[in-house]
Amino acid sequence: MSRNKNRMEKSYPTVIGLIVGFTFFFLLHFDVLPSLLKNVVVPGAFKGLFSSFMTISSIAIGFLAAALSLLVALSNKPLMEHLKELGFYDRVIRYMTFPLSLSFILAFLSAGLSIVKLSPRTFLCDIILSGWVLLATIVVLAAYRATRILVKILKNS
Repeated sequence: MSRNKNRMEKSYPTVIGLIVGFTFFFLLHFDVLPSLLKNVVVPGAFKGLFSSFMTISSIAIGFLAAALSLLVALSNKPLMEHLKELGFYDRVIRYMTFPLSLSFILAFLSAGLSIVKLSPRTFLCDIILSGWVLLATIVVLAAYRATRILVKILKNS
């Protein structure tokens, strides 16, 4: 049971991100999403989201960098020593650096997409928007995972 729980904790941001990204692509590409949204031009509707996610990614970068520095500051505490002995310390660091790295990519991608004209909708446009949705989903879930783990560490230290 513990092994499956660890595997799920490790992979759920990526797995759910892939599911959401591919589902979004198929809904968008086969015109299910545009017909549900009626008068909304899907690529145009994303301009506000790109701007918002530039801000969210910047906040995530600052938060996760601060969290990493907090972990370094706590590295000599008994709880952190125990995590090191069990081999979980490196995993915690990876859980912090993964969304940190992806947040940089998401911020730059969002900035680039906010200045590029994405309509009329083409196959390439559908792929780009779906890739952005996939990445945004992974970043949000990975940052949530990192935050949840950091809170657990802080409660126990």
